Amino acid sequence: MIDNDEIVKEFRKKYGKLDKEHKGTVASNKGIKRKALIGLVLTFIGFIIAMNNESTLPVEVILLVGIGLGLVLVSILEHLESYKKNSNYEEIYYKNISYFMLSKYFSDVIVYPDDPFGAADLFNNVKFRKYGVRVKHHRSFSFKYKDYDIKAMDIYADIPGDDDTPSVKVFGGLLNQVSLNRDFGTRMSITFNLDSFGAMGCSEKVEMDSSDFEKTFNVYADDKVKAMQLLTSDVMRKLIDLFDFSDDGFDLLIDHRTLYIRVGLRESMFQMRDDLADKDEISRNNKVLYVIKEIIDILKTNDMF
Repeated sequence: MIDNDEIVKEFRKKYGKLDKEHKGTVASNKGIKRKALIGLVLTFIGFIIAMNNESTLPVEVILLVGIGLGLVLVSILEHLESYKKNSNYEEIYYKNISYFMLSKYFSDVIVYPDDPFGAADLFNNVKFRKYGVRVKHHRSFSFKYKDYDIKAMDIYADIPGDDDTPSVKVFGGLLNQVSLNRDFGTRMSITFNLDSFGAMGCSEKVEMDSSDFEKTFNVYADDKVKAMQLLTSDVMRKLIDLFDFSDDGFDLLIDHRTLYIRVGLRESMFQMRDDLADKDEISRNNKVLYVIKEIIDILKTNDMF
């Protein structure tokens, strides 16, 4: 995996101006909050004095309330302007950091602000759940790794609740669709959470000869022989090690000429922090991208697709 310190250093060098401007905006936001608080306090004090004064209001009280209300009004206007700037920074940051990070491992990177791949339909159509769920799409990407074309969607999926039942999270993370160079010849799934994800439409449970692997993953396939040929002892060991390395695990589905990789995330990819080159955030994204690359490399060792 590429060193996180190296990425942080390179990002600061490349996007130092953007980072400096953003930090200035963050500091300004704190000043706006202080100004609004002072205005509210002055206004409150002015009204208290006015309520306890039975005669004509002193000029000082009128000035106090006027200054307080003025500070509050100015703060509101400054906040609206700051909100526009923050939205602009967030958009610029997302495009830059996502492209920057993805380009560390992949080529021909494109960042999409919309949902060109139909994330919701894809999530349900490949039977990642036994029944339909609500899917919220964040962003999409496309890129290449070696000779594989990949589409990636940052999504959050849940089962909607009602007045009596809260919604239930099904998945949050990066859904990747990898176009394979030849037909694998069957459909098979490798999942770590069978209760949530099911067999992904595959017909038979495959008993593996590794107890450690079966403690981590459930394997289902329409063709058991193909599954056993792909999951050699070396491949199983590498997948276990990679699963332990990942933060929130991953699920795999091979459907003839397509490999689906689902990497779990506690938050969506590329969150903007006060420090744009936040090391923890960069480390989190770096690990996810590395896991995707490694899964393809591990499965490719048997040259079955």
